[in-house]
Parts: sequence; structure tokens; C-alpha cells
Amino acid sequence: PKTDLPERYEKFFRHLCDNEEISYTYLINFLAATVQVNKRPLTYLTLVGKQGVGKNTLIEIMTEVLEKNNVTTFTGTSLKDVRFNGSFKNKKLIMFDEVLVKNIDDENFLKDFVNSSINIEEKGKDKKQYDNFASIVLAANSLAAIRISADDRRYSFLDLPDQTLIQFHRANYAKEMSFDIFRKEFLLEPEQLKQLGQFLLAFPVNKKVLDEPKKETPKPPKKDTPPTTDVPKKVTPPST
Repeated sequence: PKTDLPERYEKFFRHLCDNEEISYTYLINFLAATVQVNKRPLTYLTLVGKQGVGKNTLIEIMTEVLEKNNVTTFTGTSLKDVRFNGSFKNKKLIMFDEVLVKNIDDENFLKDFVNSSINIEEKGKDKKQYDNFASIVLAANSLAAIRISADDRRYSFLDLPDQTLIQFHRANYAKEMSFDIFRKEFLLEPEQLKQLGQFLLAFPVNKKVLDEPKKETPKPPKKDTPPTTDVPKKVTPPST
């Protein structure tokens, strides 16, 4: 029997894509290809947007779907510091969170992840080649953190929202549950995660969608503006 995408995840994914259909279609295909065997994407899911929109929540959800031993996350690390990469071995999903891609060496480091095999160097062991199963997610708060050559077709950007996850919760679920329950229990409910996994496993991946990277430069996030207050205007009395 066909398994439907649970409503809570469809709403969350659409929020993360700012309700933009091309981004949503790419995201679903990327996640499905990550879950399925021998269908990993050859483009990087690139999430550039302000803090708090739900980038890390997406990874938490997928970590539960794939199981923790199949996912690894690097946070706030310069790629030049990643010498021993044993934690990449046999992973289904690797997230680089706030990792700077600033020069050609960083770009070349990431290029290895497109290949069907990857050189792994574990501490105290010789470098060895392994099959590469990993899908790659890059997350940053600013486009300036990710250097991209004009002809590089490996990065697919989502149109991330200006609306934060807290604001999304407030607009959709505040009457039903607190934000903590929404974030830590509602989105991570085991039965719903199982259904999400079944949906992604059965989803017909469109290879053309994954092979045509969505590369429009993401729009800059709107700056938070302070609330206005009604202050009476100063009236200058007419001169006499």
C-alpha cells in the first residue's frame, strides 16, 4: 500500500522552502535519494539563510529516519582542519554546518564527495579507499561563507524563508502545543518518522531534478525590524 507523506512533515518542508515549489520538489527528491540504495544525489543541498528557520531541525529529522550511526555533522569547522575523516566512512548523510568554503583547497575537499569512492584517513591508520554512500548538506547563515565557482554545478540552493521556526509554530500549532513540544516531540514522533521513512523509501526519485542543480543565488534574509510605536508627531505651531 502507498504511504503518504505525513502532513506535519509536508508543512515543515514547505515552510523550509518558503512554499516555493521547485525548491520543495528538489528537497523531497534529495531526501528520498538519500534514503534509497544507490541513488545518492551528486549535488549538495545548500541551505543559506538566517538562524532559526529550521536547518538543523531538518537534519535531526533525517538523523532519526536514517539512524544516528548513518549521519555525521561538522559544526563551525574550517575544512582545512579536517585531516582525519574516519567519521565519513559508510555514512548516508553528512552535514557541514557553518563550515567555511573560502578557497580552492576547500572546494577540492568537497569535490571528493561527488565521487563513488572516498579516501578515508583514520587516526593511527593508513589512508584507505572506501565506497561513498553520502549525501551532502551545507548550511550557512551567509552566502559569503560558501565560495562557488561560476561553472560549479554541485550546489543546489533552497529558497529558505524569512519566517523562523518559532514563527511557523506560532502560526500553525501554538494553540495545540508549546514550541518545545512541537520541536522535540511532535516533529520527532517515532511513528510519524517511520511513516516518513517509508514514504521516502518508496518515492519515485526523479534523477533529472537532482542532476539539474537549482543554483539561483538565494535572496538575502530580511532584517528584523523593531516594532513601531505610535508616537505623536511634533506639531510646529504656525508663526504669527
